[in-house]
Amino acid sequence: MKKFILFALILFVSIQTGAQSEDWRNKYDEVFPFSEGLARVGTKKAVEDKVKVCDLQGNKIDIPASFEWTFGFVDTTGVEVIPLKYVFAENFKEGLACVAFDGKYGFIDKTGKTVIPFKYDCALSFQKDLAAVYLNKKYGVINKSGKIVIPLDYSEINVEDNNCIFIKKNGLWGLFNKFGKQIVPYKYNYVENFSGNRALVKLNRKYGFINEYGKEVVPLKYDNANSFYEGLAYVQIIGRNVLLDAKYGFIDTSGNIAVPLKYDEVGSFSFGLAWVKLNEKYGYVNKTGQEVIPLKYDYASPFLIKGTAKVKLGDKMFEIDKEGKIINQ
Repeated sequence: MKKFILFALILFVSIQTGAQSEDWRNKYDEVFPFSEGLARVGTKKAVEDKVKVCDLQGNKIDIPASFEWTFGFVDTTGVEVIPLKYVFAENFKEGLACVAFDGKYGFIDKTGKTVIPFKYDCALSFQKDLAAVYLNKKYGVINKSGKIVIPLDYSEINVEDNNCIFIKKNGLWGLFNKFGKQIVPYKYNYVENFSGNRALVKLNRKYGFINEYGKEVVPLKYDNANSFYEGLAYVQIIGRNVLLDAKYGFIDTSGNIAVPLKYDEVGSFSFGLAWVKLNEKYGYVNKTGQEVIPLKYDYASPFLIKGTAKVKLGDKMFEIDKEGKIINQ
């Protein structure tokens, strides 16, 4: 009996302690997921004015604000290690967080010390020691010491997670390395982010792929294409008859045909399968091009995290698994 009472007491104390350990969350209006040991937290107060925020293009815009936010950071026990004084804050990434104070953006470390001064009109988080910054309507790139790697002279910049930097000048895109050296001249009409060390590029209405060194590893010969997902990218070639000869298929990162270009429409691979459409019917293929789920549906979605996809047959919509078995009808 004594053992039971002791066990119950320990259980009660542990439950109470666990509940108390989470009480700190109630102090804040917003608690974001932990990143590198710290969580971004925020509180708000009612205001009637409008506030200026920075959109994804670095433009300062006014938005109606019924609330004014301030942000700071807490550790895993809920201790407020960085005070709530910032009007904007991103999660910590690579040891630094992008924050805004008095209308300017800079970077702090995990002690709250200012590492890169608050002097930019906008800034993005670091990726592989590089961050895009914005000042006087121009973009540039800095490193973690605050040194300018790419001068703030450009209208658009994409900092990639493989130390490559796409820069747009006079309507065309070029590629730079992490040291600020240009490795591809300004020539592409369109670029997408790297995926699997391949970036989709467009020149003179044709699509292909380059690697991180700027080499065109997949020739620019396709009329449409998408980035790589799970090692394959869909591509399209349009024949003489745009309506009848525009067919899709998939290539690997070397440009080899993995799935023949014979479908009217396709979607990117997810969980090893991609939906395809031919003669108004949908089904699924695997990475070798085998039609593992027959093309019999009137609609099909990509497979989701739980391993199911939505399909439609006639007027009925239901879910199937990766073997084509009905899960929910």
